[in-house]
Amino acid sequence: MLGSLAFGNSAAAEQSALAAQLACVQVKGVVVCKVVVQTSGLHRVTWANATIDQLPEFVTVKTGFASYKNDGGNRPNLTFFMLPKRPGKGLLKVRLQASVCPDVGPLCESVNRVLQTVVVVRSE
Repeated sequence: MLGSLAFGNSAAAEQSALAAQLACVQVKGVVVCKVVVQTSGLHRVTWANATIDQLPEFVTVKTGFASYKNDGGNRPNLTFFMLPKRPGKGLLKVRLQASVCPDVGPLCESVNRVLQTVVVVRSE
């Protein structure tokens, strides 16, 4: 399965130094999609969630929501699982919401982004 990355252009995302990537891979009859969130060394993600906004018609959602609460790391991973109904190629859109805080100071900001990737399901 091929996955491509798309980044939002919002000013809030740029100010927070938040980078997010969405990629999918087909593994043994399941499509696994992962949102990886990363901040600069001066920020941390305190929580994040991701919801599927648009789904290709050739897959069924097994889990359509993923969440993360800070465990001390700066690279949250949010994972979705889909079941292929048939081979196909189509667009997946995921809405990411996150709270990004500076390492020093209490001023956190809310970041909202839509990420997208092309999902490709091949017959196995």
